[in-house]
Amino acid sequence: MLYIGDDKNLKVYAVLENVVEIETGNLYGYRLVSRIIYGNEEGSFAEVANRELKMRIEMAVLEAVRSANKSGVIFVNLPVSVNIESLPLYGKNVVVNLPMGMGLKNLYIYRSRIKRCGLGTALDDFTTIGYELREIMFGAFDYVFFSDSFYTNANKKDLKKAVELVKYYGSKVCFKKIDTTSKLEMARSVGAQLGHGFLFGYEQIKAQL
Repeated sequence: MLYIGDDKNLKVYAVLENVVEIETGNLYGYRLVSRIIYGNEEGSFAEVANRELKMRIEMAVLEAVRSANKSGVIFVNLPVSVNIESLPLYGKNVVVNLPMGMGLKNLYIYRSRIKRCGLGTALDDFTTIGYELREIMFGAFDYVFFSDSFYTNANKKDLKKAVELVKYYGSKVCFKKIDTTSKLEMARSVGAQLGHGFLFGYEQIKAQL
């Protein structure tokens, strides 16, 4: 595991992973992730020790996306070191991903803050494991990203019911990490509207620290 304590020999990229419409194959938007190269090794955001450097990296990646002036929806992960209210992406069609693992109470606290900023929200890494479907207010989120480990292991009949329920409450369904044609066919057969993953490609933009 790397220890990244400064910005010497550090390169940061904004990676825009394509999100497509399942039925048409048309580009719908992008899911934003960061790529960090430290020296000759690839690192992770978790390996950045300095909080100020974390903030600079997050802001640089977001600024790179803004400068690229992409059309379509941009899905960004909940910032770690930057307040939601300070995101430099206002005026764009931005949706903040909220991981289901943060717990239902925190989900709705952060959702309220994001909505006050005029941004969209996505429930990320959706799974029914450990939750009753009735506990989750699907209509509170604009999008629901189904975890690949969930949809690849779920009973197809139950999976289709879950997709239909999410859509009934007005949220769009996206299947994550589609990297095979069998996953794509699964998404199509149960009615998922959007897909994301290696199968659809990505673009990488250099971020300036």
